[in-house]
Amino acid sequence: MLIFQRSFNEEKRARELEGTYANYSHYSHLIKHDAKIYAPDGSLFARYMPEKLSAEVLKLPLPVMKAVSTPITNRGTAAYKGSMFDRIRKKDGLLSGTHVVDEGVAKLLGYSDQIGYLEGKKGTEARGTQFCRPTQITRDHPERLILMKPLALEATGMFQREMPEEYAAQVAELAGAGTYRITDAVSTINLNRDWQTAYHPDANDLPNGWAIMFVGGEYAGGDVVVPQFRLRFELRPGTLLIFKPHVIHGNLPFSGELLQGVLFGREHIASCGGQ
Repeated sequence: MLIFQRSFNEEKRARELEGTYANYSHYSHLIKHDAKIYAPDGSLFARYMPEKLSAEVLKLPLPVMKAVSTPITNRGTAAYKGSMFDRIRKKDGLLSGTHVVDEGVAKLLGYSDQIGYLEGKKGTEARGTQFCRPTQITRDHPERLILMKPLALEATGMFQREMPEEYAAQVAELAGAGTYRITDAVSTINLNRDWQTAYHPDANDLPNGWAIMFVGGEYAGGDVVVPQFRLRFELRPGTLLIFKPHVIHGNLPFSGELLQGVLFGREHIASCGGQ
């Protein structure tokens, strides 16, 4: 296993790139072998494990990942900077205070769904989202969560074996979620189909949590670049990347069908246990 520590931190440059696409000038090291990556301050940033998921477990969720069909509407930074506009209200044609990805832009992007659970939001009674609940896709297609769960269990099992202290801390943070978890360490899975995400930090994750990225499909390219540390992670089916998701990252261009998933714990899901 490779132990790799970055000696510099280009956070300011990464912030300048936020909302733009990754390209091949933004990294100086390609990670494609088993590795632990440390930040300049000595803290662990990522654990990269190529071809780690079993073929059987990886095969089960492929129909779910291929079925992802929700257009990108509310993730403006990951879509591209400047892609969010005021929503036009259907009832009167006026502009609302809600910002969404422009419909024309959304048609150029891929698709994204969430499987698992969401926390409630105060002040959203009109939309019925004030309670903790399964995601819309999970409510409409509960079988999709069933198909995703073996992968989630295998991936979080590797998280526990490879990073026991970090795993234990995340489980403790999510303990209050009760049944609003997929495994002890994750509450939700974000699935992207055919979407080259622009540089973005993940939102709504545990502030000090870890995310687990995996991929499927038949494609070329699509690797993840982390400009702050000038790193590129090779993404191939079966690979697991456990990393700090609040650090800015994005995909390189790809061809073919890229199916990408991220397991994570939502920031406020621990408030759901009493419901």
